[in-house]
Parts: sequence; C-alpha cells; structure tokens
Amino acid sequence: MKNIDIAFLHTSPVHIDTFNMLIRKHAPNLKTTYSVREDILKEATVNGLNANVAKSTEEEIRKLAAQSKLTICTCSTLGGVVEKVALLHDLNAIRIDRAMADAAIKYDNVLVLAALESTLLPTEELMNQSCCNSLAMPNIEYQLIPNAWECFMKGDSEGYFALIALTLLAKEDQFDAIVLAQASMAGALSTKPYSIPVLSSPELGIVTAIQDYFS
Repeated sequence: MKNIDIAFLHTSPVHIDTFNMLIRKHAPNLKTTYSVREDILKEATVNGLNANVAKSTEEEIRKLAAQSKLTICTCSTLGGVVEKVALLHDLNAIRIDRAMADAAIKYDNVLVLAALESTLLPTEELMNQSCCNSLAMPNIEYQLIPNAWECFMKGDSEGYFALIALTLLAKEDQFDAIVLAQASMAGALSTKPYSIPVLSSPELGIVTAIQDYFS
C-alpha cells in the first residue's frame, strides 16, 4: 500500500517551499515527499533532451511512482519526458504545467515567456498539444528573457523576478494573456498586478491535480 499521496520531482531546491505551501493551502491532509535532481536539468541544459536525460528522468519517476499515488514533475523542460514515461509504464505521473497550457489556449493572443532556453521547445510542444486537444487556434509567441536564468543560478531571486516583471510590463498591452513557462517564474507575480491574465503553473497545476486525483 502506498502511504505517500504526492511525490514531487524538482530540479531545484527553490521549489520545495513553494509546493509545500501550496499543499498546506489546498490539501493539508495529503502526505507528500520530493526528490531534487538538479543534475538532470543541468544535463538537459547543456546537451538537450538526450538519452541520458530520458533515462535518468524515467528512473526517478518510476522510483517516486512506486511509493506515491501521484507523481508530479515541476520542471517544464522534463515535462514531456515524464508524460511519455507515464504512458509507457501506466503510471500516475504528470507535469505541473499541463493545466496552465490548457488554460492559456483559451485566449486568442498569447505570449509565452521563459527564462531558460531549454524550456522553450518542450513548452511549445505542450502548447501545441493543448491546442490540438481543444481544437483551439490562438496566436502564440515565444520569448526568452535575457540574463534571467543567470540571476536564478546565482541565487539572485530579486534580480530574477525583476527581469521577468520588466518583460511583463513591456508586453502586457500587446497580448490577451501571458504564460510563465517555468514554475520558478511565478514569484514575479507578487511584484505588482498586471492588466491581463498572467498564468503560472504551480498553483493551477496543484489545484487541478487535487481535483483530478484526490476529490
């Protein structure tokens, strides 16, 4: 019998507090655990989603799924790999940003922002899948925020969020909605309100997962 309700696969320790807080807010009765695999994202960043990345991700997801009722990958770069593993091995394993993509494609003119280049292609594939599933045809543009990931890697969260916020301010009058591709970007939403919906994955993904698997 599995005693853990949700197991998280993180690729940075900054996500631990974020998702622990969301679980306490929305489902404090659920038991959780997590694994932090910075090495997998580092490999993907340097060498792309190669065989080593796929193997390491599969091994970690299968290990977590063996002890939990649901496994959630909070890394957008690895999300597609996780969904393939789940399908291949019939596992309850999901990507945190799927719900965000499904919500985003309801708007006509959408901008997707990323801080890490390796996130762009997996997120574009995700958005395309959501469009196909819903027969939606929005205009979607993708943009990398220069220098943001360097701030993140240095632990400069203030600088990281500031660069994201500056881009949001510059673009909010050009689109109907903006998507923050990475879970780590969600903190930028606390800096100020914006005139259009700005979608991030952590809370939307958690709420959807609880509804789908634990209600």
